Amino acid sequence: MAKVYTGKGGDPGDKIGEYLKLMEEAQKQREPFRCHLVELNEEFHEHLLAKYSERRLANTPTIIDLFIDFICRRQMRQCRGDYQRNG
Repeated sequence: MAKVYTGKGGDPGDKIGEYLKLMEEAQKQREPFRCHLVELNEEFHEHLLAKYSERRLANTPTIIDLFIDFICRRQMRQCRGDYQRNG
């Protein structure tokens, strides 16, 4: 038989404005870190161009950009998890 959990539960929709505000603030705080990673990626690509051809390095910046996106999204999830635990 299915278990029914009852208890004090708030409506998450009541706090959506607060949640979105916290997410926006967190994203603004992480923007310098993201910019730094993008700059490092560009410098790394220039360094590799000195050794290898553009054709050989065609996908390298894209792959690293995807990794940067992954890191930033993971930080957003961690922040969201902290909010859910505290909220």
